[in-house]
Amino acid sequence: MNIKTLIEGNYVIIKPIGEVDAFSAIALDNAVGDVVKNYEQPLIILDGSELTYISSAGIGVFITYLEPIRKKKGDLIFSGMRKEVLYVFSILGLDKLVVIVENVSQAKERLSHVKESF
Repeated sequence: MNIKTLIEGNYVIIKPIGEVDAFSAIALDNAVGDVVKNYEQPLIILDGSELTYISSAGIGVFITYLEPIRKKKGDLIFSGMRKEVLYVFSILGLDKLVVIVENVSQAKERLSHVKESF
């Protein structure tokens, strides 16, 4: 798995490419953790358009950071998720905890209401 991290305006786009398993979840944890640590108000878009698989360890990364992100008045939105990955999210109930949209543009629109102190 590779991870691309892009900064576009007020948003940080994290794009995992390939499979997130127990081993590669460590790199994903580092990427998300760095954003949460280094930004006053983290507005994170997880671009899942090239994410082909995610294990429970990968999902655990997001669950771990939801509260710290929201305490900082930020948010995390998932976009472009493939149906096989969405299926895992729905089985585990994560689709009820986070917003999932079709593409990065929609994610930016959803996050535009929280741009206060970035």
